[in-house]
Amino acid sequence: MKSKNKKGQILGMPFQMLFSILLIAVFIVAAVIVVRNMLERASQAKVALFANELQSKITETWYATEAQKSFKFELPSKVEWICFGNLTASKAYLTGYDQSKKDEAEAASYANKIFVSLKESYAGTTSGQTTLTNLLMLWPPEYVKGLGLAPVKKIKCENAECLDLSGLPNPYCIKNTKTGFSITLVKELRNRNVKIVKP
Repeated sequence: MKSKNKKGQILGMPFQMLFSILLIAVFIVAAVIVVRNMLERASQAKVALFANELQSKITETWYATEAQKSFKFELPSKVEWICFGNLTASKAYLTGYDQSKKDEAEAASYANKIFVSLKESYAGTTSGQTTLTNLLMLWPPEYVKGLGLAPVKKIKCENAECLDLSGLPNPYCIKNTKTGFSITLVKELRNRNVKIVKP
């Protein structure tokens, strides 16, 4: 009888260990899925908050009589470029980039790619040309769409055009870095719209 008990315990042990290992593996997979979802939600909130905060800063500057302010923002590293521009133009206008500077040459290269890609994507999707002006564009659009957000947002203040992108390349692109990026907004005394100024 004792030898049968020992045999049963020996056979039962591996099953219990296998079941324990299986349970641990299920908990680890579940934890990874939960953490991934939480990080995705955090990224989604960060991108949505940025678009709303930028709109708020532009509106605040627009209401001022005269102002010049720089704002620092941080976005998830998967958002590579933050661009401002008009998709009504027939082609990208890159003259404002200083090609002798490495970072500006890189920005010009991406700006052209971004312009062509977004122009193709949004060309026939709007009811009027005004919806394709004064845009905030986030690149790559696939990542932003994957978060359930729009990669292109129209900038308006109280339903009025309030952004002046003249004097900038079209599109004007800023590289997202690990430390974030800055945007300088200027409202001049005789100009009713807000300008984005290159550093």
